[in-house]
Amino acid sequence: MEEITFDEKRNFCYGIAGIKKNDKWGFLDASNNIIIPFIYDNVSNFNDSHFAFVSQNGEIKVIDNLGKEIESEITKLGTVYPYTLLIIKLELETNAVL
Repeated sequence: MEEITFDEKRNFCYGIAGIKKNDKWGFLDASNNIIIPFIYDNVSNFNDSHFAFVSQNGEIKVIDNLGKEIESEITKLGTVYPYTLLIIKLELETNAVL
Protein backbone atom coordinates (compact mmCIF):
# COMPACT_ATOMS: atom_id res chain seq x y z
CA MET A 1 0.00 0.00 0.00
CA GLU A 2 1.40 3.37 -1.03
CA GLU A 3 1.86 5.80 1.82
CA ILE A 4 0.17 9.14 1.30
CA THR A 5 1.89 12.22 2.64
CA PHE A 6 -0.19 15.14 3.82
CA ASP A 7 0.05 18.35 5.85
CA GLU A 8 -3.03 17.87 8.03
CA LYS A 9 -5.63 15.17 8.58
CA ARG A 10 -9.11 15.19 10.08
CA ASN A 11 -10.59 12.26 11.98
CA PHE A 12 -12.36 9.54 10.06
CA CYS A 13 -16.14 9.95 9.97
CA TYR A 14 -18.18 7.26 8.28
CA GLY A 15 -15.04 5.80 6.73
CA ILE A 16 -13.77 9.04 5.18
CA ALA A 17 -11.20 11.56 6.42
CA GLY A 18 -10.36 15.02 5.13
CA ILE A 19 -6.67 15.48 4.34
CA LYS A 20 -4.79 18.62 3.44
CA LYS A 21 -1.87 18.72 1.05
CA ASN A 22 -0.24 21.86 -0.39
CA ASP A 23 -2.96 24.11 1.08
CA LYS A 24 -5.84 22.18 -0.52
CA TRP A 25 -8.20 19.61 1.02
CA GLY A 26 -9.38 16.29 -0.36
CA PHE A 27 -10.68 13.06 1.15
CA LEU A 28 -9.20 9.66 1.92
CA ASP A 29 -11.02 6.39 2.56
CA ALA A 30 -10.13 3.84 5.25
CA SER A 31 -8.04 1.87 2.71
CA ASN A 32 -5.80 4.91 2.17
CA ASN A 33 -7.23 5.69 -1.28
CA ILE A 34 -7.73 9.30 -2.29
CA ILE A 35 -11.42 9.35 -3.20
CA ILE A 36 -11.91 13.10 -3.64
CA PRO A 37 -8.99 15.15 -5.01
CA PHE A 38 -7.25 18.07 -3.30
CA ILE A 39 -9.33 20.94 -4.69
CA TYR A 40 -11.04 22.52 -1.67
CA ASP A 41 -9.96 25.43 0.55
CA ASN A 42 -11.57 23.81 3.60
CA VAL A 43 -13.83 20.88 4.41
CA SER A 44 -16.08 19.59 7.16
CA ASN A 45 -16.32 15.97 8.20
CA PHE A 46 -18.88 13.77 6.47
CA ASN A 47 -22.11 13.39 8.41
CA ASP A 48 -24.53 10.50 8.86
CA SER A 49 -26.30 11.54 5.64
CA HIS A 50 -22.98 10.96 3.84
CA PHE A 51 -22.37 14.52 2.75
CA ALA A 52 -19.86 17.17 3.75
CA PHE A 53 -19.64 20.93 3.47
CA VAL A 54 -16.69 22.25 1.52
CA SER A 55 -15.45 25.70 0.56
CA GLN A 56 -13.92 26.46 -2.79
CA ASN A 57 -13.01 29.92 -4.06
CA GLY A 58 -15.15 31.57 -1.38
CA GLU A 59 -18.24 29.47 -2.13
CA ILE A 60 -19.70 26.88 0.24
CA LYS A 61 -20.88 23.68 -1.39
CA VAL A 62 -22.20 20.31 -0.31
CA ILE A 63 -20.67 17.14 -1.73
CA ASP A 64 -21.54 13.47 -1.37
CA ASN A 65 -19.01 10.78 -0.48
CA LEU A 66 -18.05 10.46 -4.17
CA GLY A 67 -17.31 14.17 -4.53
CA LYS A 68 -20.47 15.00 -6.47
CA GLU A 69 -21.90 18.43 -5.66
CA ILE A 70 -25.37 18.39 -4.14
CA GLU A 71 -26.59 21.87 -4.99
CA SER A 72 -30.16 21.38 -3.80
CA GLU A 73 -29.03 20.45 -0.28
CA ILE A 74 -27.11 23.69 0.31
CA THR A 75 -29.97 25.73 -1.15
CA LYS A 76 -32.48 23.99 1.10
CA LEU A 77 -30.23 24.33 4.14
CA GLY A 78 -29.71 28.05 3.55
CA THR A 79 -33.43 28.63 3.20
CA VAL A 80 -34.63 26.51 6.11
CA TYR A 81 -31.65 26.80 8.46
CA PRO A 82 -29.86 30.12 7.78
CA TYR A 83 -28.25 30.14 11.25
CA THR A 84 -26.84 26.63 10.71
CA LEU A 85 -25.45 27.70 7.35
CA LEU A 86 -23.79 30.71 9.00
CA ILE A 87 -22.12 28.48 11.60
CA ILE A 88 -20.87 26.13 8.89
CA LYS A 89 -19.56 29.08 6.88
CA LEU A 90 -17.70 30.44 9.93
CA GLU A 91 -16.25 27.01 10.72
CA LEU A 92 -14.96 26.58 7.17
CA GLU A 93 -13.53 30.11 7.02
CA THR A 94 -11.81 29.97 10.41
CA ASN A 95 -11.05 26.25 10.58
CA ALA A 96 -12.65 26.21 14.03
CA VAL A 97 -15.44 24.12 15.46
CA LEU A 98 -18.10 26.40 16.90
